[in-house]
Amino acid sequence: MGKLIILDEIQQVPELYPILRGVIDKRRKVGCRHGQFLILGSASLELIKH
Repeated sequence: MGKLIILDEIQQVPELYPILRGVIDKRRKVGCRHGQFLILGSASLELIKH
């Protein structure tokens, strides 16, 4: 399968969320049950409140 892709500070590029969701959903449909993405980012107090 694919290699692990690490995405750091992903909150800086929120337009990636729907793209990643689509890729992850496609992989699940074909039976991939392990993760390909490690998503990292900072959590500001403002974001945590929402």
